[in-house]
Amino acid sequence: MSHGGRHTVLARLWLTMITFSLTATSTKEPSSDIDADPPRWTNWDDWSPCDVTCGVGIQVKHRACYPIGAECMGSSRETQRCNLTACPDVGKWSEWTQWSDCTKSCGIGTQTKYRTCLSAEAQQQCLGSNRNVRVCNTDPCKTSGGWSAWNEWSPCSEPCGRGVRYQDRTCEDPAPTGGGAACSGPGTKVGFCFEKPCTDKAASQVSVFDGEAYVEYEKTFVSRKLLSVYVKFKPEERDGLLVYRHHGVNHTSAGSNDTVVLRLEGGHVELFVQMAGVVASLRHDEILEMSRWSNVFAAVVGTRIILRVNNGVPMERKSPNVEMEKVDLDQQMFVGGVSEMFRAAIGITHPGFVGWIASVRVGYEEYFLDETEEMTSVNEQTNHPIAKRKVVRWDVEAEELYPMFTGDDYTVFTCSDCHKPDIVIEIVIKPFSTSTGVVWSNFGEEAGSYLILKNIGLLSRSR
Repeated sequence: MSHGGRHTVLARLWLTMITFSLTATSTKEPSSDIDADPPRWTNWDDWSPCDVTCGVGIQVKHRACYPIGAECMGSSRETQRCNLTACPDVGKWSEWTQWSDCTKSCGIGTQTKYRTCLSAEAQQQCLGSNRNVRVCNTDPCKTSGGWSAWNEWSPCSEPCGRGVRYQDRTCEDPAPTGGGAACSGPGTKVGFCFEKPCTDKAASQVSVFDGEAYVEYEKTFVSRKLLSVYVKFKPEERDGLLVYRHHGVNHTSAGSNDTVVLRLEGGHVELFVQMAGVVASLRHDEILEMSRWSNVFAAVVGTRIILRVNNGVPMERKSPNVEMEKVDLDQQMFVGGVSEMFRAAIGITHPGFVGWIASVRVGYEEYFLDETEEMTSVNEQTNHPIAKRKVVRWDVEAEELYPMFTGDDYTVFTCSDCHKPDIVIEIVIKPFSTSTGVVWSNFGEEAGSYLILKNIGLLSRSR
């Protein structure tokens, strides 16, 4: 039983004695007329310890009713007061003060109230704390949102050519709360990006000439009085033929001796022109740097010949005695050198070109350096070679083939659509310094009208 071990033991002993007595004196089954034992209490437990350590407390003792489940008269529990040593005197608290004002008008703040120990003697201390604190004003404050710093730009959407990229920021520094205003302005910026030029394989290849190599083109069979030739090249030797134009050894018509030669002589670019028996030539002062890309523009405009090297100031010479009606500049053309048969027939002694040629244009039309097309009819595929020898194609970075401007260079281009009211001109540049420079300019027909695009402190990002 739960009221003490001693009572349980006595009950067991009593049961054992009864069983023993019945076993010893009885010789037959007990009669059903014998009465069961009446309910009775066990002896009381000892008093429990006092429930306080000083002053007046309470003690408790218990007893049990047997048999288990029977009902005995009286109580199973008694209590009495216990008087221990008197407790020392302690101080008494005053009443609590009113709650203080909240420490914050919004958001989470606190309120405090105090009480005072009223003990008259120093040794009589009050039990507990003299301060009570609680939370107040839990509603969020009204805070307007603030922008975070911009994230890094996203990668360009296109691997080449013009693409777009994004830059984001969030309205979380701080975030708007309590009905505060949201951030003003965009959370995303969109900008154009340009990783590198887009080119096909042919556009990123150059032709390599070894002094014996050449590419040959047929004439267009359409008489022309004007001619312009552009060549982008990287020389490895100071002497060599770039372009040789002639009517061929079998032509005897008027203008059959007209000749246009563009060549390197001691590192200088020379233009030699013979029209209707009149010879004119130009020699540029600049000595080209070997193993570096250069470009040359040569033109025959009526009686004038023009030579321009590396987008510099053009040189010009006029031959007033030329009979233009006898001139025909529609000619067979060789690039990089000439065939042995042609060299022997015409008596050409100048060596072939050694180096790289990336581009050849005649009359602003690109001429292919790597294809040989079978001529099927007159005026068909005239910008494709009809023959070539020992020309090797090499892959290069497309960016290497784009023109470079040093501050004194410029180039002129025509705009066939500029007469339209709405035109779009897209220019991609890669600046090498933060200095200011004119990127593009256009002067209008009316006096004082012009349009200029300038670079002001723009520097391309490194990759």
